[in-house]
Amino acid sequence: MSGCAEILSPGVVAASLFQSGSGIATERGPQNLVQRCPNTPKDRPDPATRKAMDDALICKLCCCCLNDPVMGEAEQHLMQNCMDKIFKSADKLLGFNSRYKSEISYDMTQSPPSPMMHRVEGEDTTEASHSWMGRAFREIVDYVRGKGMVRRPDLVIADDPCLPPTQDNIERVVEIKFKNDKRSRGQDEAYRDIAGDKEKYSIFRIGNTPKDNEQGCDCGENQPQEPVPVPVSEQEKQGAWGAVGNTLGWGVVTVAGAVATAALLASPFEGPVGEMAAGSATAAAAARTATAWRALSAAF
Repeated sequence: MSGCAEILSPGVVAASLFQSGSGIATERGPQNLVQRCPNTPKDRPDPATRKAMDDALICKLCCCCLNDPVMGEAEQHLMQNCMDKIFKSADKLLGFNSRYKSEISYDMTQSPPSPMMHRVEGEDTTEASHSWMGRAFREIVDYVRGKGMVRRPDLVIADDPCLPPTQDNIERVVEIKFKNDKRSRGQDEAYRDIAGDKEKYSIFRIGNTPKDNEQGCDCGENQPQEPVPVPVSEQEKQGAWGAVGNTLGWGVVTVAGAVATAALLASPFEGPVGEMAAGSATAAAAARTATAWRALSAAF
């Protein structure tokens, strides 16, 4: 069993809040976060900064799942499953209002492709459909499995996490390929259709040399590997959340606090990503970032 979801889901929560300029409410304690969608979102980083920080976050998660994947019943290394668990865990913590949406199913027979979201009283929510396949058979005329009529990108990053990830609310569609995973032209074309713009579609190659139009992550393949972190006890996790919470001020955390929490995921403050994060934060937020990073590093 991979420990990546327990270790890194808090960072995905923080990154979502910072990147979307949202506040959070810890109604049931910091392990049960519920995001309130503000009427007027606060300031958020510019698009270039958001992309750089999202790239760094994705790489951090990918490298963990490369080195500590979910293990299947036949001892398969399920790296994609590991990524899915991280993003879905963070989305649930935020009341399904995370900007990072893992494996949302899209009806490709619609123009533009339509996300299949859970419905309440006939209205789409920000939670993935509980039974996308049943929906496909009911709602898509002459639906046939395996014909590309439904596509499920690894990750969709929403512009506004409080709305469904329709094409006009997609910041980026991300496909993640581990090692020698194959790409197909049909899949790439479908994901570009979902994104609505080829510039809003990114492909990561992890654990192998990136190919055409792919980007990679430095997971230290050519360096001695650090020990894979193991899941900590519930008491230690609560202590870690408490340490960060005391640093940032739980309750309602606005963008000033979220800057301090999320910027730490980038490097922290090393290289151009850190410089951009520091540039969009106040000196006080930068100081809190360093303290929060030390607290998280020690516990996770």
